[in-house]
Amino acid sequence: MLLINLHQFTKTYISAIKILKELYIKPTNEIYARHILATRKQQINESIDQYAQQLKLLAKNCNFKAVSSEENKNGYIRDAFINGFVQSNIRQRLLEFSSLSLDEALSKSRSLEDSQKQFDTYNAALNYIASCSHENSEQTTLASVQTKSGQTCYFCGHPRHPRYLCPARAATCQNCHKIGHWAKMCLQSKKLQTRSTYASTMVIASSMETPQSLSKCIAKLTVNQIDAKALIDTGSSDTFIDHEFAIENKLKIFSIQGVQVSMAFMSFSANI
Repeated sequence: MLLINLHQFTKTYISAIKILKELYIKPTNEIYARHILATRKQQINESIDQYAQQLKLLAKNCNFKAVSSEENKNGYIRDAFINGFVQSNIRQRLLEFSSLSLDEALSKSRSLEDSQKQFDTYNAALNYIASCSHENSEQTTLASVQTKSGQTCYFCGHPRHPRYLCPARAATCQNCHKIGHWAKMCLQSKKLQTRSTYASTMVIASSMETPQSLSKCIAKLTVNQIDAKALIDTGSSDTFIDHEFAIENKLKIFSIQGVQVSMAFMSFSANI
């Protein structure tokens, strides 16, 4: 049945074989075959004769034809052009064609290169937009943190912000001479003020008449062989003597840099 159908379209044996080959034999990719031939390297355990034989076998798929010197030159240039590409994706696209002239290879590679550049530019623009959106989001979050509950920075006193943005990060404190905060936010200065206020309370309390409710906290003691009464405070880190008691009994008084201590009510103050 097959021969009858072939007889309807062909009159010679050669024509019939040609039609059968076109139907059942997959054509070879000339460009890929030449690429394989040009890049074939001798294997480690392969002799010279074996290597040459493999090259001859690979050459059968290259579809070499009798051509002029100009066509032969263009063919070599095309093969070297494809083999030498830095961008492997362009080489991959060119190897998809079963046959390709030098001019066609140049034209298609230019188109592929231009499309790659346009893609890179478009991709860079998208990345920039995404980066800007991320920065705006971070700024919005930072602003919300700064305004939340009116919190302030422990180091500069400004609205709360990340540590790396603090203007006092590299500043030297004028009170404790440490780096990282301003003098107005110095904890050592605040501790000194608290201690001074507490000390002034003790000084004023010692000069006032002892209330009846504190009678159990009063102890008798001797200061330079002089009898005195003392108010016991187990939470105090220092001991204070009433100024009038020191003057009356001619005790030596040493000034501590003229620091003034005060109670919450500013009319009660004393120098220690």
